[in-house]
Amino acid sequence: MNQFSNTPSQNTRILTIPNIITCIGILFAIGTGYCVFTKQYTLGFTFFIISAISDFFDGFTARYIEKRKPGYGTSRVGEILDPIRDKFLILGVVFINLKIGALIIIAELFSILASYFAREAAGHHVVTKTSKVVTIIQFILAPFFFLSQNDNLFFLFLILSCVRGISYLLEFEKHKRKSPQ
Repeated sequence: MNQFSNTPSQNTRILTIPNIITCIGILFAIGTGYCVFTKQYTLGFTFFIISAISDFFDGFTARYIEKRKPGYGTSRVGEILDPIRDKFLILGVVFINLKIGALIIIAELFSILASYFAREAAGHHVVTKTSKVVTIIQFILAPFFFLSQNDNLFFLFLILSCVRGISYLLEFEKHKRKSPQ
């Protein structure tokens, strides 16, 4: 049994419809990075849009299935795959400007580490509202990188990545204060 459902096998479910959608999104996110790296911006933009749309549909599908058949819509694997797709998509975009992109990669690694600490302190998977909002804003901003390649947008992207990491650190602190020492 687990905290997400009454289904004992939920944690081990790998081949779910939402996970398949997420894996397709990961492939398109990797394709985005390849296209940007090889300066095929139109195709990269198309791949980016497909991967971003998969981000919406995997979550929607997981919630829809979970309501109808608890334990079959969500999975621990999905909790891991979804942020991986998001990071691959962000990494694909940073290839447009590698100098600032390197800073964004460092900020995203900080965010991943902070989310790990928040998860450990909470004892369960943690997603902050700030992180969700940051991801949405970054997904909205990313297509503009393909069009303008404006350094100011990259700095905004960097700031947003830092905000996500800080939100997870605050979540870690909150759960750390609640737990007995």
